[in-house]
Amino acid sequence: IKNVGGTARLIRSGSEATALKPGDRVFEKDVLVTGPDGTLGLILRDDTVLSLGPGARLVIEKFLFDPAQGALAQALRLTRGSMAAVSGAIVKLNPATAKVDTPLYTIGIRGTHILVNVEPGHETPQEAAQ
Repeated sequence: IKNVGGTARLIRSGSEATALKPGDRVFEKDVLVTGPDGTLGLILRDDTVLSLGPGARLVIEKFLFDPAQGALAQALRLTRGSMAAVSGAIVKLNPATAKVDTPLYTIGIRGTHILVNVEPGHETPQEAAQ
């Protein structure tokens, strides 16, 4: 986690939601949630830069970055709110391995900059409660 403004939490399987702070690490299957006043900036190991706006919910579904072994994958799921991204090495090395899922569409990342906004009301009941 690079920076946090307002309220931002981490939901990790089997544990309570915890407040995020700069320097925290995130892993596959982690859920990042910003409050109505929250913003969050993070940098992934391949130098992908992600920024979440207020009221966002992002799941790190899959992340593999071992270029020497050819293991590259980035699957993110944005269920609500906005996210801006600047792609890192994974997209440069193998664009077909990076995607962002939303409740309505799957976006293959081929370029360097994206901005996605998911309006409330499309998440599952479980996601809406988080």
